[in-house]
Amino acid sequence: TALSLEEARSEDHVKMIALEQRNRESTLITEMAELLQACRTADEAYPIIARYIRQLITDLSGALYMLRSRDDPADKVVSWGEDRFDINEDELMVNECWALRRGRLHLVTDPGIGPLCKHLSEPIPSAYLCIPLIAQGEAVGLLHLRSEPQHELSYEQIATNQHLAVMMAEHIALALSNLSLRDELRSQAIRDPLTNLFNRRYMEETLVRELRRGARHGTPVGFIMFDIDQLKPVNDNLGHDAGDVLLKSVGGLMLKLFRGEDVACRYGGDEFTIILPEASLPDVWRRAEELREAVKILQLEYEGKPLRPCSLSVGVAAFPDHGTTIETLIKASDAAIYAAKAEGGDRIMLGQSEESV
Repeated sequence: TALSLEEARSEDHVKMIALEQRNRESTLITEMAELLQACRTADEAYPIIARYIRQLITDLSGALYMLRSRDDPADKVVSWGEDRFDINEDELMVNECWALRRGRLHLVTDPGIGPLCKHLSEPIPSAYLCIPLIAQGEAVGLLHLRSEPQHELSYEQIATNQHLAVMMAEHIALALSNLSLRDELRSQAIRDPLTNLFNRRYMEETLVRELRRGARHGTPVGFIMFDIDQLKPVNDNLGHDAGDVLLKSVGGLMLKLFRGEDVACRYGGDEFTIILPEASLPDVWRRAEELREAVKILQLEYEGKPLRPCSLSVGVAAFPDHGTTIETLIKASDAAIYAAKAEGGDRIMLGQSEESV
């Protein structure tokens, strides 16, 4: 009959729309996965994740949390949608989220029934979804989605969003886990394990690169090299574990004092270096003096007993004043350290220029 034919056409049309929607979802998820694979850092990945989730799940706000360890809070790294997350929701503990505690999806469609996660702030959303990001059997983060203000969702809408969110969470967890592993391996290759400063190999590669950039743009490159005057007596009298406490403390102080663009390194043993791109020689001297004074007032303990105050012998040099190659800069700074030690240590000496060496 004509009615049956019309009903059949209507059903076919509905099926066609559903198929097109699934194809669109599949295409967007594939696009997201490919982009995440091409990311070099997790910070590059977060806005990509937010953009694609918002495209696919248009009627829910959301946030992505990353776990460093199960003992530390999970940090909110990105959020999206109409709902403005409260400042109290910037981090959450594992035991505050049912999904992270159970290692499985937690869906609430009626806040009056619950159970509700404790990381939610008032007003509680009318519906929300927490999906743990699981990779290699470990939770690496949390995908949190919630109904937006003034939006009531049907059970069918929630079910559809849940299916999509779970698929996306699987791709996100794998991508972020791989990025974390890559960052960890790279960090192990370029950082000193004791102090968390960059190692000698990374320092030498960076200094070569900065000298080339300085020559190309006509900008200076500052260089500080120092060693700790009292490390040998500490090692001899108290042991190398006490010496490690001193080395770690000096390394931690360097990380606090120097800019993000500066490159603080452990050169080897008790020798350290800092590369200061585009820093003039007076500025390099001032920064070295700040470090020398800060080390002198360090209050350290080993096995409950205070360690004696320590001091630095510092050599300061700069490109192009004291050399145009990594070898000449290091040589000038090293000679300045020996001159500082010859005068009793706890002082800064200026390297000789390349012409006078």
